[in-house]
Amino acid sequence: MHRTWFSLWTLLSLLVNLLAPAGVSAASFPKTESAVRNPSLLPAWFTPDSARASAPASALPAWFDHGRQTTDDRPQTTDDRPQTADPAPRTGGVLPAWFLSGSSRNTEPAARNAEAHHTIYNVTVTGPSAPINNCDVVTFTIVAVNDTVTTTNVLITSTMPAGFEPTQRVFNVGTVGPGEVITRYAVFSATCSAVSGQNVVTLTQDGAPPIVRYTDFVVNPGAITVRKEPAVIKAAPDEVVTWTVYIENTGYGNVSNVRVTDTLGSGLQYVSGLTSAYVISIPVGGVVTFPIAARVVGCSNLENVVTATWGCNGQMCLTPQTAKGAVDLEMRNPVLKFSLPAFNVTYCDGYGVFTIPITNTGDGTAYSATLAVNLSPFNVSVAPPASYSSGAFYLPPIPPGQTYNLVFTLTLPPAVCTMPRSGTFNFDLDYTDRCGNLYTELPQSAPWQLINAPGQLSVSKSMPGEVYRGETVTATVTVNASGIVGTLTMAYFKI
Repeated sequence: MHRTWFSLWTLLSLLVNLLAPAGVSAASFPKTESAVRNPSLLPAWFTPDSARASAPASALPAWFDHGRQTTDDRPQTTDDRPQTADPAPRTGGVLPAWFLSGSSRNTEPAARNAEAHHTIYNVTVTGPSAPINNCDVVTFTIVAVNDTVTTTNVLITSTMPAGFEPTQRVFNVGTVGPGEVITRYAVFSATCSAVSGQNVVTLTQDGAPPIVRYTDFVVNPGAITVRKEPAVIKAAPDEVVTWTVYIENTGYGNVSNVRVTDTLGSGLQYVSGLTSAYVISIPVGGVVTFPIAARVVGCSNLENVVTATWGCNGQMCLTPQTAKGAVDLEMRNPVLKFSLPAFNVTYCDGYGVFTIPITNTGDGTAYSATLAVNLSPFNVSVAPPASYSSGAFYLPPIPPGQTYNLVFTLTLPPAVCTMPRSGTFNFDLDYTDRCGNLYTELPQSAPWQLINAPGQLSVSKSMPGEVYRGETVTATVTVNASGIVGTLTMAYFKI
């Protein structure tokens, strides 16, 4: 019988545990009475009316009461962690949280939160306030705030995408005291390949998960264009031409370290202006200009090429930009005309001085003029700067509209008696323009002769081929005289 009552009491206790959350109240269970003798082990509806009045207030132990009991009967433990006051008395500590009723159900989570590990809880990252340009130096400011308890092994990393140098900064902070504020500056350089993206800051510490902050940024890429105006200039040899070089920032961001080089072709000679330039920075839409002047000294290689580059710390961004200016050469043509004098050499003087005027009627200078003529049998000497050799006169340049007088002397040779008394000179004139183009004039001829040469005599005799003895023979003697002025005396000799 005793075992039966004990089993029944156990079942009722379980029933009360299940019904308590639904509002079924149980009376206090006396701590000194035996379960066998105490009729209040049964609920009130199970006992007779006479016993119901004298029943104890509860059939459960004191620690089971969840409504009125405010003391904690659980065993106490020692905790070296910082303690905080409970916001409300704890009750029913041996029961699960869902079993507690009213406001006491929220007290346990609050106690656990009060005992959590204290860490850095506030991290802010401030990046650049404006878009980034290629070659810019970029700074991200990291501020971390600790709570009231020291935290250890604090490590901060700041990471940038490819295109920045370096791509990561690491700050080994170590221990941070209570309430301490730490500030770190992550500095990066944007290279030519930098693009828009995110800066990622990660803070790690003992006893807490990592804190990650993402900061967006924008990179405005730069670009330049170069041009030369005018692209083509009409000019003649020896004229001076002038170009203007334009370097323009046509990108979305500033460009830095702009270097410009202007190279003249071999047919151009530097006069003034810049052949190289360096510009630290050109803003978006900005234009830098400079002039370059050169003289046309050749007939080819008349281009003028300008090259512009920009970049970061010796690194070239994009490909070099080039522009070309050129000269459209306008040729000016020389035209030489000459006239020949009478070439009469006086015998008694032994020489003759002659002048051939050569006039340039064109609009270009005549170069390398050569007047070919064979002046044999005379000896020739010529006034400088002209010269005579190998049967030709060599003349200096003759500018347009000017006349060059070729003056030379013809001298009789030593064997004057054997030279002819007259003849003809044939002249051929050719020359070139500034660019070496060959011009040839029609040939001309002129006679020459010796004047006042000494007289000449010639004698001839005629008579019969055979005669007889005693016959009278008549012989005819003929004397020819030329170039003799005056009386001619003849003498006869009888043999």
